[in-house]
Amino acid sequence: KMETSCQTQGINLSFVKHLFIFFSSFFFFQLSTAQDNYRAVHWGLKEGLSHPCVYHMLKDANGFLWTGTQGALCRFDGSEFKKYYYDPLKSGTFNAKTSFGGLVEDSLHHIWIGTERDLYRYDILADTFTRFQQGNPLLATRDELIGIEPGGIVFAYNIHSLTKRNLITLAPADSIWPGLNLFYSFFDERSNSLWMLRGDHTNNRWSGGGLLQINLTSGEKKYFRWPCYKNVPGHDHSAEAMCYDRQRNCLWINSAEGLMQFTLEDRQFHFAGEKNSFFNSPDYHRYVGIDLDLQGRVWLATNPKGIVIYDPADHSVTFPFGQDSTLQKEISDANACIYSDRDGIVWSGFWLGKGIYQIVPFSPSVVHYKKEASISNSFIGTITNFQNAGQSKIWIGSQDALHRIYDAHTGAIELLPDNDLPPELKQTAILPIWIDTLADRAFLYCFSKGTWMYDLNTKNGQRLIFKDSANQEINVSERGGFKPFK
Repeated sequence: KMETSCQTQGINLSFVKHLFIFFSSFFFFQLSTAQDNYRAVHWGLKEGLSHPCVYHMLKDANGFLWTGTQGALCRFDGSEFKKYYYDPLKSGTFNAKTSFGGLVEDSLHHIWIGTERDLYRYDILADTFTRFQQGNPLLATRDELIGIEPGGIVFAYNIHSLTKRNLITLAPADSIWPGLNLFYSFFDERSNSLWMLRGDHTNNRWSGGGLLQINLTSGEKKYFRWPCYKNVPGHDHSAEAMCYDRQRNCLWINSAEGLMQFTLEDRQFHFAGEKNSFFNSPDYHRYVGIDLDLQGRVWLATNPKGIVIYDPADHSVTFPFGQDSTLQKEISDANACIYSDRDGIVWSGFWLGKGIYQIVPFSPSVVHYKKEASISNSFIGTITNFQNAGQSKIWIGSQDALHRIYDAHTGAIELLPDNDLPPELKQTAILPIWIDTLADRAFLYCFSKGTWMYDLNTKNGQRLIFKDSANQEINVSERGGFKPFK
C-alpha cells in the first residue's frame, strides 16, 4: 500500500525502504499506553542536518519530517536528510537561505514554507516549489492557508485556486511581536476566530503577555490577559508558544510565570501552579516549546529543570529523563521548539547550534525483578519454573514458601493469598506444573505434600494419587516428568 501511494504521488521510491523502517518502528508506540521510558536520539550536522539551529518541525502525511533552520530546507526520512537548494538552471526550486519562517501542511498535503524573503509552497505531486510574495505561513484551515506579511497584514490563500485575500491588519495596540509566537497562532473554526499570543520584545527584554482574539467575519478584536498569580510587581508574563488541546477545548501557554490554560468555552485563564507546586518555584523560568503528545499530556520547555511532562488528568509533573540529569539538560537547554508528531515521537529543536533530539517512547525489553528486603513479595529463593495462567498472567514456581503470580497488564508480582490455598498447602513451596485455563484448574507440586489439583474458582484442592498397573501407590517426586496430555 505504501509503495502504491508513493508511486501515485510521484515520490522517489528509493525512500520507501527508509520509510518502512521509520514507520514500522512506530506502530508499537501508537498502540501502546502512556510510557515512562524514553530514548534520546541526536541528529546534527554529522548526520546530515543543514544547520544546527532548528525552530520549526513538521511531519507530513507521508511520514517525512521537515525542519525549518537557518540553513537550507531539510526533509528527513528517518535515516537521511534531503536538502533543498536553489538551482538557477531548473524551474521550481527553492531559492532561500533560511526556512525560519514557519512550516504548514494544508489539507491537500502541500507544504508551505516561510523564508527570510518569500513564501513558498512545495507541491508534493510535482515535487516542485512555487514562490509567492513575502509572508510567513501561520496555519491552515480546510480550504485556506493563513499567513502574515511584514507590517502585520494577515492574509489567506485559497489552496485550490491560489487566490489571495487580506483578512486584517494588526495595530501596535495589539502587541503582536514578530517572533516565534506568531507561528503558534490558532484558528477556532467554531467562532471563525484567529487566536494569537500577545507580547512585546524590546531592548532584549520581554514584557506583557496574553491573547488576542480576531473575529475573521467581523474584524472585531478582543484582548485577554491573565492576572499575576505570583503577585510579583513587574513580573514577566511573556510567552512565545502555545498549543491547542482538542479534548479539553483549551489553549496551553508556556509562559514565564508558569503553565497557563485558557478554556475557550468560558474565556478564562487557569494557572497550573494551583494544581502542582512545580510551577511555583522561585527560580522557575521558561524556554520556548510546548506541545501535546498522543496521551493528551503537555510537554513544555522550562528552565532550569528542562522539558517536563504535565498530565492534566492528575496534574502530575514528570521528566523524560528524570534519572539522568545530564541528558535531561541536553534535550532541554536553549530549547526553541517542541514537536509531538502523529507517531508518538517528540522532537526538540534549539536556538543554539545543537541540532535536534528525537525522544522515542519505549517499553524496556528486559525488566529485572530482584530481592527487596522492604517488599514482602520480592523473591527470596531460587526460581524454578513458569506456567502460563491465561488472562496475561504467569504463575512462577520458587523454592521459598508460596509461589508468585505475574500480571502482564500491571507489571506487578503478587503472592497467591494464603487464604486461597487448601490448609495442607499453606506455608510451603509450591511449583505450578500445568494450568488448565479452559477448566480453570491448576496442577501443583509440593516438595513435602505431593501433587495436587487446585480449582481456581472454588479454591479447593485435591491430592492426586498415582498408582501402577498393580494398583500400588507410586511416590512421584520427579516434578520434571509432568506433561499435559490432550
